[in-house]
Amino acid sequence: MPIHYKLGDAIEGERIIAKTQKIGKYALIRKSSQHRGTEIHLEKWAFCVIDREIRAIRDKKVKKV
Repeated sequence: MPIHYKLGDAIEGERIIAKTQKIGKYALIRKSSQHRGTEIHLEKWAFCVIDREIRAIRDKKVKKV
């Protein structure tokens, strides 16, 4: 399992588990329309692991006429 240490490295998943010594500031962020999300700053030796991958979105097949 690769571990990323460089500034700007990112992970993305449906569920992410984080371990840290200190939770910093957090804020509500705007996603789309009425949907909101939360941004959390983890401080002092934060370690995150993806627990559940993002589900693939299937393309709908279009019938040709």
